[in-house]
Amino acid sequence: MGYWRPRREAIALLLIFLAAFSLRLHFQSESAVDNPFRADAGKYVRAAYNLWAFGVHSEDPPSPDLRPPEHRTDLAPGYPLFLSALLDEESIRQPASLVARVGLVQASLGSLTVVLVFLIARMIVALPWAAAAGGLAALSPHLIAVDGCSSPRASSPSS
Repeated sequence: MGYWRPRREAIALLLIFLAAFSLRLHFQSESAVDNPFRADAGKYVRAAYNLWAFGVHSEDPPSPDLRPPEHRTDLAPGYPLFLSALLDEESIRQPASLVARVGLVQASLGSLTVVLVFLIARMIVALPWAAAAGGLAALSPHLIAVDGCSSPRASSPSS
């Protein structure tokens, strides 16, 4: 009987991850954001672009002559650094590809967070209760929405 326990836990973990991931991807595919690079998001994308293109941590838009901007921003460098890792020539020409990449990575991280909820609960309670905790975290509208503000309709990150 001991052989089946790890298998049941692995199956529960896989099902919880797949449910969380598919719900997050579905939410992203059905959401419409006219301009995902406005306000704070625009600051982070500009900072990521400046890190990627010039190696400078600044939220200023690039100058017309493409000189590096000054080192000035009040943003923490973590999220711009994460975004800069997802930038390439294609995402500069077609910002929708950046939005899709960010959405996929954020959906993956959100789903792994749900798995973490399951694993922590499993250390404390029996498998059915841990699966319930993971399932509720997977279905939480707040956690799904946090991972999913992206849409293919986007403006240029350098604007």
